Amino acid sequence: MLSKYLIAICILVFFLAVAIVYVYKQSKLIKASRQKLTALNKELQAANQSLVEADHVKEEYIGHFFNLCSSYIDKLDEYRRSLNRTQKVEELYQKLKSTEFLQKELKSLYDHFDKVFIGLYPDFVHEINELLLPEERITPKHNELLTPELRVYALIRLGITDNAQIADFLRYSMSTIYNYRTKMRNKAIVRDQFEEKLMRIGKLKNDPDLY
Repeated sequence: MLSKYLIAICILVFFLAVAIVYVYKQSKLIKASRQKLTALNKELQAANQSLVEADHVKEEYIGHFFNLCSSYIDKLDEYRRSLNRTQKVEELYQKLKSTEFLQKELKSLYDHFDKVFIGLYPDFVHEINELLLPEERITPKHNELLTPELRVYALIRLGITDNAQIADFLRYSMSTIYNYRTKMRNKAIVRDQFEEKLMRIGKLKNDPDLY
């Protein structure tokens, strides 16, 4: 009888051990599933936030774009009238040859862009400086919101990452844009993650991995 009881107890212990191992494995699977769900939820929240941000940026810039186009049409019409009023051929030739009008309008365009961008990302200059070495931080002049270098990264922050597109918008050469980006990365605290962290400026401010 004792032997039978011992055998029965051994069998029970064996099944109990199997059950414990099974429960332990299931517990690990559940824990891993929860971690995956948490990670997916965070990714979904980040994606939703990016979509909301993108929609806001689009709405903001579309409105300003139409206003700007309307303003430029008026300016071009006024410029046409001023040319039409010019009596002397030599004076007309000088006006057509001059780039003063173009430079003035380009400055107006970039000032307008800077104003809208800083309106969307008011802490942009401060936050990008937090990604740079202390001695390499950039301070715009008192009468400007962004430097040319910061303007390059403002476009990148908006999702325009192609050097050719940036060069077209800012009327720089491709090599100039490449040099700007290389120099800025070299000023960064963490070079290989600089542009990745840049894309998070203006959102997820409470994320400890931002800086």
